Amino acid sequence: MHDLGYDLLRYARDTGGELGPQARRDLDAHLQRNLNTACMTDAGTEPRCDVMAGIASAAVQINSWRQGYRLPESESPMPYLAAAGAAVVAGSTFLRRTNR
Repeated sequence: MHDLGYDLLRYARDTGGELGPQARRDLDAHLQRNLNTACMTDAGTEPRCDVMAGIASAAVQINSWRQGYRLPESESPMPYLAAAGAAVVAGSTFLRRTNR
């Protein structure tokens, strides 16, 4: 549903009716509410579900903030994968040096 909302934001822009940054904020808030509701209805998994929902919601909100709440655009994941790989290498190097 959230991805469809982003598609509709792009469609609105393409048809001359851009909705502005508040529409993206509203979609992100709606996603968070939906995730929280889904966790409440899934008995027995609520603690894990809440954690995962919080992580997913935070990731979406951080990305929207990073993009200035402008229209969502496709981006290459390569810079983020490279940064994550560098962090893993740095962390393992640090651990090897401290365990000597």
